[in-house]
Amino acid sequence: NDVYLAPVSFLKLFDVEFAKGDQVQVNGSRVKCGNDTVILAKEVRRGETTVYLRDESGKPFWTR
Repeated sequence: NDVYLAPVSFLKLFDVEFAKGDQVQVNGSRVKCGNDTVILAKEVRRGETTVYLRDESGKPFWTR
């Protein structure tokens, strides 16, 4: 499944980048998008770094 994180400008605030092939842990929700199922990430962790993207209700932090 494709995983949707956040706008690049929001991720840059945390000085973190993710690249294809990175080993990450994702906590989020699976949602239907047309005929596909995608994951809207609530948080993503790589190593000791965790980036929080959405609150408990799923509202994106970058829209605040």
